[in-house]
Amino acid sequence: MPDSFFSVGIHPWFIDSYNQKIAWSNLLEFVNFQKFYAIGEIGLDKVCGVDFAKQKFIFEKQLMLADELKVPVIIHCVKCYDVLFYFRKKYPENIWILHDFNGNLQIYKQFAQTNTFFSLGNNFMRKKSKVATILSDFDLGKIFFETDTHTYSIDDVYRKAIDILSIEQENLEHIIYQNFLKIF
Repeated sequence: MPDSFFSVGIHPWFIDSYNQKIAWSNLLEFVNFQKFYAIGEIGLDKVCGVDFAKQKFIFEKQLMLADELKVPVIIHCVKCYDVLFYFRKKYPENIWILHDFNGNLQIYKQFAQTNTFFSLGNNFMRKKSKVATILSDFDLGKIFFETDTHTYSIDDVYRKAIDILSIEQENLEHIIYQNFLKIF
């Protein structure tokens, strides 16, 4: 049994790597653990080379499970926000966290009107980050920060956000903590 809180999901990059029946069976087993807290990272990725129809099928199956379990969903999305928004409308009650959000202001506004949160990390930290240029337009009550597997620290991510937003670190940390409490 896992010692700390965790999420579990079938990531689009690895759909072809797994026996789907075994992967689904494992997923169903893990959601019964006491410290399971979200489905994810799951999603859609038009550049990963995995059949997109298969990705959509597996993605929706996991959205249905999250809906049934009433747990948040952590979503990976690459170059398919239009398709993702179709599913957002189909599953409006799910709480979504868009992992490493990389959309423009129009995409942000479209999702911000729904039960969606935005996690900023690698794409936010890039030198010519489009997300960094629109961060001031974000509802701070819907954001998180992450590091994923990159070499910068969470402190680096916070420092960049603090500089852009002209906010005190303690205030930003409090906001993020409150966002966490909203979801979990």
